[in-house]
Amino acid sequence: MLNTLKSEWTKLHTTRSFWWTTFIFLFFVWGWAILNARLTQPAETPEDVELGMGIITPDGAVTFLFSLGLPVLMIQAIMIVTTEYRYGIPATNFRVAPRRWHVAVVKLVLGALLAALLTVLGLALVVALRLRATPFSDIATRLPEELRAQRDAAIAMEKRA
Repeated sequence: MLNTLKSEWTKLHTTRSFWWTTFIFLFFVWGWAILNARLTQPAETPEDVELGMGIITPDGAVTFLFSLGLPVLMIQAIMIVTTEYRYGIPATNFRVAPRRWHVAVVKLVLGALLAALLTVLGLALVVALRLRATPFSDIATRLPEELRAQRDAAIAMEKRA
């Protein structure tokens, strides 16, 4: 089974489309994080807090990973299976590994490992950029003020209703 995993990895990483989709995924995820880190200004008034301005939250930084990064990972997972057919390798592959379910399991494991690795790599840089854009001391001092402003805005809205 390990030899099958090695052969599947070799077949996958020797194609240009694998590297292109990996680059596109990282470009989307990191590019969005860099834009957020550079263009987000801290909230200065309660109105800004109501509009959602303020420090970059982790869920806000990761949203783009799921909106444009996930479809790229799905395309890459599809390529794990379909790249063989492009080059006419399935017949040779199944002659070498007569148990077809071994090949299917290896492709599934390889796809899951690649998706997990790319997601962790993307998230690591997103979190690093978030921490660099808003130093921890700023988060500790501004966050309670912003939460108080949000609370005060919610109370004011309840009083109006």
